Amino acid sequence: MTAGAPPVPRSHRPTPERLPVSEPLDLAALPADFTWGTATSAYQIEGAVTEDGRAPSIWDTFSHTPGKVAGDDHGDVACDHYHRWPEDIGLMKRLGTDAYRMSVAWPRVMPAGDGPVNAAGLDFYDRLVDALLDAGITPNITLYHWDLPRPSRTAAAGPYATPPNTSPPTPPPSPPGSATASPGGPPSTNRSAPAGSATWRAAWHPA
Repeated sequence: MTAGAPPVPRSHRPTPERLPVSEPLDLAALPADFTWGTATSAYQIEGAVTEDGRAPSIWDTFSHTPGKVAGDDHGDVACDHYHRWPEDIGLMKRLGTDAYRMSVAWPRVMPAGDGPVNAAGLDFYDRLVDALLDAGITPNITLYHWDLPRPSRTAAAGPYATPPNTSPPTPPPSPPGSATASPGGPPSTNRSAPAGSATWRAAWHPA
């Protein structure tokens, strides 16, 4: 897409069978063991955020905070992969992929952040992995893709914890060129810390 150009309406976008190719691909240049794959993250595709024992994650809180996401979009339904995963595996087979990089939604597996495992959540990934292997697709699991159970965030933050649907206070920016110490790390030169970044680092390295 050309910079500044309006987005192409969804109904006018080419289907996968008609995607334009500007130059032919020289597949012979790839090594023999090259793996074709697709990739997703759990929060972006699964949906079903309140089903089968799944608890809120930090992404649920963030995306439901007004003004944090364009259009106030969130992942409550997303691609509905939780219910439509057999169709999604069928799409991967049609594409001829060999691998699938996916992530685990820990609020689905360990809703409280620790303690007992949610059997229904674990069963979902068990079925998904088995079906991928049956389809000849190797699953590659990202164990953590920023999908932390909300209780774990609160416990880790301690005094920095914030109630749902609020954001940590933005720390004042450091003067240009000043040396600042990141909690849990060596001093660094920080011209202007992103909004909330120092608070976030402190939350994960409480004093």
